[in-house]
Amino acid sequence: MGLKSILLFVKAKDEVKDNTGKEAWNKDGLMQRSIRAIKDAVPEIVLMTDVALDPYSSYGHDGIVKDGEIVNDETVEALVKMSLSHAEAGADFVAPSDMMDGRIGAIRNAFEQNGFTKTGIMAYSAKYASCFYGPFRDALDSAPGFGDKKTYKAENDVGKFWDFLHQPPGSPTKVPGPVNVMPDLAVAMKQNPNLKVQLNGGYYDLATPYFAAEYELRQLPMQTALQGNIEMHFYTSGHMVYAHEPDLKSLHANVSAFIEKTKNGNTK
Repeated sequence: MGLKSILLFVKAKDEVKDNTGKEAWNKDGLMQRSIRAIKDAVPEIVLMTDVALDPYSSYGHDGIVKDGEIVNDETVEALVKMSLSHAEAGADFVAPSDMMDGRIGAIRNAFEQNGFTKTGIMAYSAKYASCFYGPFRDALDSAPGFGDKKTYKAENDVGKFWDFLHQPPGSPTKVPGPVNVMPDLAVAMKQNPNLKVQLNGGYYDLATPYFAAEYELRQLPMQTALQGNIEMHFYTSGHMVYAHEPDLKSLHANVSAFIEKTKNGNTK
């Protein structure tokens, strides 16, 4: 088929699900057996594995539940065990999608201490409570048994530098909530008409960020003439550009060309 990389997900049987998710690091579990079988059959393929407890949780949540809440630190310990079992089975990358705080550092430290220095950790999108996860969770039978995932957060030490407030152009005060940088970009481009912007993204399926990104940039509140300072490139491999050699070459070429034509203040 010409596949160079795959990302594995599993659908666990109900009888192996519990609140600890311990089936996730069973060396003879479905994921671990699948990893070994694929790498035995196609050693050169780049194999990535999803890391989260929801397929193995009797609650359908990404973490261990206590008193109706997700307990972060105990979940991170479980995710480390899960990740190590994937590395031991032969995974090239683990892809944590759980959104627990501190799990990346913990997994990386565990890999280093156990000799998996070449096993990578793949960046993942944040997942919260979007209805677009509905079909996926139905397929894996991993929908939350109670509540939702609105409280799942990816946090770190930026709190001491950032108050999580933003003052949009035209607003008299700072406001809380997700930051929309598009108005700020429009202001910057109006203040500096020579500012050039390049967007590189991936084509996705129905109703996804590709459409939103292009639409947002085309609707910036600024003069039409400044729209010519924005160039966009989209790749058929979606967010997997780095694993698709033709698109990766195109991305490198586009970025290199952009740097070359804009360096030293060149406005052409």
